[in-house]
Amino acid sequence: MQNSDCGFIRNQYTEFKDNTLTPETKAEVDTHLAECHACQKVFTELDQALSTMHSMETVQASPNFTTTLLSKISDSEPAGVWQRLYNSSYTKVAGYAIAAGMVVAIGLNFIIDPVSGVSGGNNSNFTIEQQVDTNNQENLVGASDSALMAGNDSLNLNSKTINSGSSTLQLVNGGN
Repeated sequence: MQNSDCGFIRNQYTEFKDNTLTPETKAEVDTHLAECHACQKVFTELDQALSTMHSMETVQASPNFTTTLLSKISDSEPAGVWQRLYNSSYTKVAGYAIAAGMVVAIGLNFIIDPVSGVSGGNNSNFTIEQQVDTNNQENLVGASDSALMAGNDSLNLNSKTINSGSSTLQLVNGGN
């Protein structure tokens, strides 16, 4: 008679033999074994196997057995590409070279700052902000959108409007 309790009962074998089960679980195992011949047979076979193992002569392993075994296992397994690369002495050298290159790149970035134009003097690649006196509307006529006041400027400035391509902006003096 095999039922759903058989798996649980069979898993209790070691604790049952070591007498470490709680009284409730031990009573449950005893009751089940009295009724289930399949579990009785499994427990009897396990008892016989355990008895046979205890009657065997003990073999003493050499002190370096574990080390020798592990080295033979690692020698028998072919190393993969990534494992060989990881264990290579060149890996550390390459890592240090990459780290040094990054330190140099970051250092140069602080020394040669393209935004502030430190290395290039006044020849910055960025436009320079111009301030124009807006108290008088007529002052805007001479203004330009280019930092270098190039003659081929895209803005056309008149006294009351700014024309750029198809857009027109009318200037209004809020103070008057």
